[in-house]
Amino acid sequence: MARDRLIALAAASVVVVGLAGCGDDPARLDGPSAEREIAAAVAAEVEPEVAAVRCPDEIPLGRGEEVECDVELADGAGTLPVVARQRDERGSLDVELRRAVLSDAEVADALRAALRDGFGRSFQVDCGDRGPTVREAGAQVTCRARDATSRRSVEVTIDGADGGLSYQLVDP
Repeated sequence: MARDRLIALAAASVVVVGLAGCGDDPARLDGPSAEREIAAAVAAEVEPEVAAVRCPDEIPLGRGEEVECDVELADGAGTLPVVARQRDERGSLDVELRRAVLSDAEVADALRAALRDGFGRSFQVDCGDRGPTVREAGAQVTCRARDATSRRSVEVTIDGADGGLSYQLVDP
Protein backbone atom coordinates (compact mmCIF):
# COMPACT_ATOMS: atom_id res chain seq x y z
CA MET A 1 0.00 0.00 0.00
CA ALA A 2 2.71 2.49 0.99
CA ARG A 3 4.80 1.45 -2.01
CA ASP A 4 1.89 2.25 -4.34
CA ARG A 5 1.65 5.74 -2.84
CA LEU A 6 5.41 6.20 -3.16
CA ILE A 7 5.34 5.32 -6.85
CA ALA A 8 2.36 7.59 -7.41
CA LEU A 9 4.37 10.57 -6.18
CA ALA A 10 6.62 10.45 -9.21
CA ALA A 11 3.69 10.33 -11.58
CA ALA A 12 2.13 13.57 -10.37
CA SER A 13 0.88 15.34 -13.45
CA VAL A 14 -1.87 17.79 -14.19
CA VAL A 15 -3.11 19.52 -17.29
CA VAL A 16 -3.60 23.21 -16.75
CA VAL A 17 -5.49 24.87 -19.59
CA GLY A 18 -6.09 28.51 -20.39
CA LEU A 19 -3.06 30.16 -18.83
CA ALA A 20 -1.67 31.58 -22.06
CA GLY A 21 -1.62 35.33 -22.46
CA CYS A 22 -3.72 36.01 -19.39
CA GLY A 23 -1.38 38.68 -18.10
CA ASP A 24 -0.04 41.82 -19.75
CA ASP A 25 2.14 39.91 -22.23
CA PRO A 26 0.50 37.33 -24.55
CA ALA A 27 3.93 35.68 -25.05
CA ARG A 28 4.13 34.81 -21.35
CA LEU A 29 2.30 32.34 -19.17
CA ASP A 30 0.13 33.95 -16.48
CA GLY A 31 2.34 33.41 -13.41
CA PRO A 32 -0.24 33.67 -10.61
CA SER A 33 -2.63 31.33 -12.43
CA ALA A 34 0.17 28.85 -13.09
CA GLU A 35 1.17 28.95 -9.40
CA ARG A 36 -2.42 28.25 -8.31
CA GLU A 37 -2.71 25.31 -10.69
CA ILE A 38 0.68 23.92 -9.64
CA ALA A 39 -0.45 24.17 -6.01
CA ALA A 40 -3.63 22.24 -6.82
CA ALA A 41 -1.68 19.54 -8.68
CA VAL A 42 0.79 19.04 -5.84
CA ALA A 43 -1.95 19.12 -3.18
CA ALA A 44 -3.71 16.28 -5.01
CA GLU A 45 -0.59 14.10 -4.72
CA VAL A 46 1.09 14.79 -1.37
CA GLU A 47 0.43 15.70 2.23
CA PRO A 48 0.60 18.08 4.01
CA GLU A 49 -1.16 21.02 2.41
CA VAL A 50 0.59 23.45 0.09
CA ALA A 51 1.46 26.68 1.90
CA ALA A 52 2.91 28.63 -1.05
CA VAL A 53 4.25 28.28 -4.60
CA ARG A 54 7.08 30.39 -5.97
CA CYS A 55 7.77 30.50 -9.70
CA PRO A 56 9.84 32.97 -11.73
CA ASP A 57 8.03 36.23 -12.51
CA GLU A 58 8.33 35.72 -16.25
CA ILE A 59 7.45 32.37 -17.79
CA PRO A 60 7.85 32.19 -21.59
CA LEU A 61 4.87 30.66 -23.38
CA GLY A 62 5.52 27.76 -25.75
CA ARG A 63 5.36 24.03 -26.18
CA GLY A 64 8.23 22.35 -24.35
CA GLU A 65 9.06 25.40 -22.23
CA GLU A 66 9.92 24.45 -18.66
CA VAL A 67 9.86 26.39 -15.45
CA GLU A 68 11.23 25.33 -12.09
CA CYS A 69 9.12 26.30 -9.10
CA ASP A 70 9.34 25.74 -5.35
CA VAL A 71 6.31 24.47 -3.46
CA GLU A 72 6.42 25.19 0.27
CA LEU A 73 4.52 22.54 2.21
CA ALA A 74 2.72 23.25 5.50
CA ASP A 75 3.66 21.87 8.91
CA GLY A 76 7.39 22.34 8.33
CA ALA A 77 7.46 19.51 5.77
CA GLY A 78 9.90 21.45 3.59
CA THR A 79 10.20 22.88 0.11
CA LEU A 80 9.36 20.62 -2.81
CA PRO A 81 10.98 21.56 -6.12
CA VAL A 82 8.81 20.90 -9.17
CA VAL A 83 9.17 21.36 -12.91
CA ALA A 84 6.17 22.55 -14.90
CA ARG A 85 6.50 21.64 -18.57
CA GLN A 86 4.22 23.20 -21.20
CA ARG A 87 2.53 20.62 -23.37
CA ASP A 88 1.21 23.01 -26.02
CA GLU A 89 1.01 26.66 -27.10
CA ARG A 90 -1.97 27.33 -24.80
CA GLY A 91 -0.04 26.85 -21.58
CA SER A 92 -1.21 23.35 -20.64
CA LEU A 93 1.20 22.05 -18.01
CA ASP A 94 2.58 18.75 -16.77
CA VAL A 95 3.90 19.05 -13.22
CA GLU A 96 6.77 16.80 -12.14
CA LEU A 97 7.82 16.42 -8.50
CA ARG A 98 11.60 16.51 -8.06
CA ARG A 99 11.74 14.97 -4.57
CA ALA A 100 9.85 12.39 -2.58
CA VAL A 101 7.51 13.36 0.26
CA LEU A 102 7.52 10.57 2.85
CA SER A 103 6.68 10.18 6.52
CA ASP A 104 8.73 7.97 8.82
CA ALA A 105 5.68 5.69 9.05
CA GLU A 106 5.69 5.22 5.25
CA VAL A 107 9.40 4.40 5.35
CA ALA A 108 8.74 1.88 8.15
CA ASP A 109 5.87 0.27 6.22
CA ALA A 110 8.03 -0.14 3.12
CA LEU A 111 10.94 -1.57 5.15
CA ARG A 112 8.61 -3.94 7.00
CA ALA A 113 7.25 -5.25 3.68
CA ALA A 114 10.76 -5.65 2.22
CA LEU A 115 11.94 -7.57 5.29
CA ARG A 116 8.86 -9.80 5.27
CA ASP A 117 9.34 -10.52 1.56
CA GLY A 118 13.08 -11.11 1.96
CA PHE A 119 13.04 -13.26 5.09
CA GLY A 120 9.58 -14.80 5.03
CA ARG A 121 8.62 -13.68 8.53
CA SER A 122 7.19 -10.61 10.22
CA PHE A 123 9.18 -7.78 11.77
CA GLN A 124 8.47 -4.82 13.98
CA VAL A 125 9.99 -1.65 12.55
CA ASP A 126 10.44 1.83 14.05
CA CYS A 127 11.79 4.64 11.87
CA GLY A 128 10.75 7.58 14.05
CA ASP A 129 7.71 9.79 14.14
CA ARG A 130 8.31 12.54 11.59
CA GLY A 131 5.29 13.32 9.49
CA PRO A 132 5.40 13.82 5.72
CA THR A 133 8.73 15.45 4.86
CA VAL A 134 10.41 16.43 1.59
CA ARG A 135 13.27 13.97 1.11
CA GLU A 136 15.92 14.34 -1.54
CA ALA A 137 17.66 11.45 -3.26
CA GLY A 138 20.38 10.10 -0.99
CA ALA A 139 18.68 11.14 2.25
CA GLN A 140 18.84 8.47 4.92
CA VAL A 141 16.57 7.36 7.73
CA THR A 142 17.86 5.07 10.49
CA CYS A 143 15.31 2.48 11.53
CA ARG A 144 15.25 -0.27 14.15
CA ALA A 145 13.91 -3.62 13.03
CA ARG A 146 13.32 -6.65 15.20
CA ASP A 147 11.84 -10.08 14.97
CA ALA A 148 11.57 -12.88 17.54
CA THR A 149 15.33 -13.48 17.61
CA SER A 150 17.20 -10.23 16.91
CA ARG A 151 17.26 -6.44 16.72
CA ARG A 152 19.07 -4.58 13.99
CA SER A 153 19.60 -1.03 12.83
CA VAL A 154 18.81 -0.49 9.17
CA GLU A 155 19.86 2.51 7.08
CA VAL A 156 17.12 3.32 4.60
CA THR A 157 18.20 5.48 1.66
CA ILE A 158 15.76 7.47 -0.48
CA ASP A 159 16.75 6.53 -4.02
CA GLY A 160 14.91 9.25 -5.93
CA ALA A 161 11.85 11.42 -6.40
CA ASP A 162 9.73 8.32 -6.97
CA GLY A 163 10.17 7.38 -3.31
CA GLY A 164 12.16 4.24 -4.12
CA LEU A 165 14.06 2.96 -1.11
CA SER A 166 17.16 0.83 -0.55
CA TYR A 167 18.19 -0.79 2.72
CA GLN A 168 21.43 -1.69 4.48
CA LEU A 169 21.93 -3.40 7.84
CA VAL A 170 24.33 -1.34 9.95
CA ASP A 171 24.95 -3.50 13.02
CA PRO A 172 25.10 -7.21 13.87
